[in-house]
Amino acid sequence: MQKKLRGSCAFAALLISANLAYSPAYADPRAKVAIDADRETVDYIKGAVGETSSKPQSAYEARKSGEVAAEYAQEALRSLGYYQSNITIEINDDEVTYPTLKIDQGTQFKIKDPDIEWLETPPDAATRIDSLKAIGLNNGDAGRADFVIAGESRALGKVLDDGYADATIGQRRVIVDHADYSVHPIYRINTGDRARLGEIMLLGKTKTKLKWVKGIVPWQVGDTYSTEKISELQRRIIDTGAYDSVNIRLGDKNPGSNIRTINVTLEDRAKTTLETLISYSNTESVSGEVRVGRYNMFGRGDSFINRVLLGQIESRVETTLKLPHFNKPDQTLSLSFGAFRDDTDAYREQGIDLKADVTRKFTRTSYWSIGVDANYAKNREPSFYKSNTNIDRNYWAFSAIGTYLLDKTDNILNPKRGFKADATLEPTLITGDANLSYLKFVSQASYYKGLDKSEKTIFATRARIGTILGGSIPEIPAAKRLYVGGGGSVRGYKYQGIGPRYSDTSETPIGGLSLVEMSVEMRHQFDNKMGFVAFVDTGTLGIHSSPSFKEFKAGGGVGFRYDLGFAPLRIDLAVPFDKPKGDPSYQIYIGVGQSF
Repeated sequence: MQKKLRGSCAFAALLISANLAYSPAYADPRAKVAIDADRETVDYIKGAVGETSSKPQSAYEARKSGEVAAEYAQEALRSLGYYQSNITIEINDDEVTYPTLKIDQGTQFKIKDPDIEWLETPPDAATRIDSLKAIGLNNGDAGRADFVIAGESRALGKVLDDGYADATIGQRRVIVDHADYSVHPIYRINTGDRARLGEIMLLGKTKTKLKWVKGIVPWQVGDTYSTEKISELQRRIIDTGAYDSVNIRLGDKNPGSNIRTINVTLEDRAKTTLETLISYSNTESVSGEVRVGRYNMFGRGDSFINRVLLGQIESRVETTLKLPHFNKPDQTLSLSFGAFRDDTDAYREQGIDLKADVTRKFTRTSYWSIGVDANYAKNREPSFYKSNTNIDRNYWAFSAIGTYLLDKTDNILNPKRGFKADATLEPTLITGDANLSYLKFVSQASYYKGLDKSEKTIFATRARIGTILGGSIPEIPAAKRLYVGGGGSVRGYKYQGIGPRYSDTSETPIGGLSLVEMSVEMRHQFDNKMGFVAFVDTGTLGIHSSPSFKEFKAGGGVGFRYDLGFAPLRIDLAVPFDKPKGDPSYQIYIGVGQSF
């Protein structure tokens, strides 16, 4: 038995009922789909047809199921611009089974002369012209419903950006012409009067000072209303991390004036927060960190973070005060004081540290930073000249630190595309039991690319270089030298496990004055939660300022990833390809976020 349905002239909306949603409880499609089209179109039609929980029990049920499926398919075809489609429903009278839709989608209708009809008072000539351009639809584009709806949104967005804050959308008209296979959208917009930005009114449960908010406003009173400027102020406040919610709205109109008060409603986050972080390596043991934060104590989006880090290698107690938008927007002053203890294979050191820096953002994730660091340390390390003998040195180190970071990735903790690069320049003066000056430079770059359309498989690579100029070994204290090996470096080798060593009984790492590291990862996401990684890391460490490329060590392994929502849980197993004598034959690393 066969039944034919012919396409309708009605214009379909983009969303075609809840039947587009996939339900894992259903195992079978409502109808089979036979259509000569690209994969994206086929999948879209199948999604519109939907699934059913039960198989037809008779030819009558199969026919009714086919009719419902055909209606859904036809709606989907219209939304894609096919208004003269033919759908044939085939039912097998000899064997009760699911119906088959044989679809001839016909000719796809094309966009023709999109236009805007201005309701009541039209905007100025420039806005009329710019809004037409903003639609972004050209004659000959596919007459798809989503294209038409997106064009309307872009036109309204341009009107709002031009200062017409009260602009609204009327009922659009879409003329589908079967004579020339065209879709002619006519948008209807009521702009209202152009608004201008006025003074800030601070509302909500907040300790924030009005003067501070006024200092980061990206406009002058009387400037034309702009959604971009409103969004920029909202971003600046949110970026402080001191608020649970930020809402910015235009105030009511004042008679005889188009200047509008800007109502900023803030809700402070909890006064005190507690955060914990745990990481693990089978050679570096467990490392635990606790952070206790206080926010908006001074009413300027500030944060006061107390941090305690306890680990086998590194322990630290630190207090940091951050003043966002210091002196100018997107500029943060950070002041910190801490005490530390490092217990590594290469040295033992404890002391105090004082830091101050100013960080200037030029995008949400890219910045430069300039600061100073002063630390006093008591250091114990092996003697460079006498085997199996330790020396103690107490010294002050004064550093100026300049850092530049450019991040063009799509996600900080789990990047899938783009690149990022950073560089740090650190001139240092040391006085006390060691007296010298030197310049340290370290730079790193990473690149990420999806190998398939859905970005389930990601290629990631990283390179890092470093050098110390003006100093030598052993004059530079061991804690200030460069090291290679371990998590975040060359996996498979223990922390500081690559490079020259002393000839003592422990074969203690000497450290170096230059390094080169490289990593390659292939990351594959099996589903929304679980993923797999295969990787190879390599690196070298030299005792001279110019790196040597003759003694590279490499390691590799596999890893498991589990999406925690905000970042992936990382578990890596790595082995060294050239294991040093006495070192472990494998390494396990557990942490949060990708390795690089």
